[in-house]
Amino acid sequence: MRSLIFLLIVVSVLVGCNQSQPYLTDSRLDKGLVVFLTGIEGRTPVNQHLCKTIAESGVDYAIKLEDWTSRWGPLPSLQNQPRNREVAGDIASWIRSYQIDYPDRPVVVIGQSGGGAVATWVVELLTKDDPVDGLILLVPALSPQYDLTSALDRSRKGIVNTHSKLDFVILGLGTKVFGSMDRKYTESAGMVGFGLPSAEPDDVMAYSRLFQIAWDKRMIHTGYLGGHLTNSAPKFIKQFIVPLVLAPDWDQQFIDTLVGPKLLAPEKTKAPEKAPEAEVPQSVPQRLVIPPDAIIDPV
Repeated sequence: MRSLIFLLIVVSVLVGCNQSQPYLTDSRLDKGLVVFLTGIEGRTPVNQHLCKTIAESGVDYAIKLEDWTSRWGPLPSLQNQPRNREVAGDIASWIRSYQIDYPDRPVVVIGQSGGGAVATWVVELLTKDDPVDGLILLVPALSPQYDLTSALDRSRKGIVNTHSKLDFVILGLGTKVFGSMDRKYTESAGMVGFGLPSAEPDDVMAYSRLFQIAWDKRMIHTGYLGGHLTNSAPKFIKQFIVPLVLAPDWDQQFIDTLVGPKLLAPEKTKAPEKAPEAEVPQSVPQRLVIPPDAIIDPV
């Protein structure tokens, strides 16, 4: 675990100076906006390539890669909730300014790992009158009990959460030891999914717009192997995340279609069964085969 944290710090330092936004152009801004919030590692070649994959897969919106992390490294980024909520406020203000300058354009917020928590807080800070179109959480480092009702009220299409039971190192052991972004020492929703806050009708109604996609072994063909470091695989992003960005609405039927046979790897096809042998007409005598060791009594 310490080696992984050290690696994340090194990566953050090496790429921290590269803050270019190649997909934040006037022509793209005029069509819509995707805000992608990094994990606690900050801006890296991996999430830069993820944004490139989105841009080159039919999404002509502006794409803003948002590095919300602390300059002190991954662990302070994970554990400093007051600072992270303050940063979420700044991002929410930027989105609101965009909505004023470009009214009626679609806005989709995507958060990965720790960025899933910050993305949720960003959406919570918007008004119900000016919601985003959708909130997509890629294996978020939030506790399963975190109440999403406020964010759901401010996301027109709802919230999609992806989670994987194989993400037990970072979002299982990791958040049990170091805590989740909302400071709970437990497995994260990015591993086990979100639970319903209560059985109250209002909560049940609100959570009907939370769509959860569990990792499936048939996703391996996309490069997403179920662990924490492979959910940025380009083929996975193209097949599962891009359709969510572009879909005009989300409902359970759409989600079921998205994760159904059309986009999952086909199961191994069975060899075609042999055609049944034609019956031999009774009028044709069949050849009698006598084993070589058979003993035949003389007549």
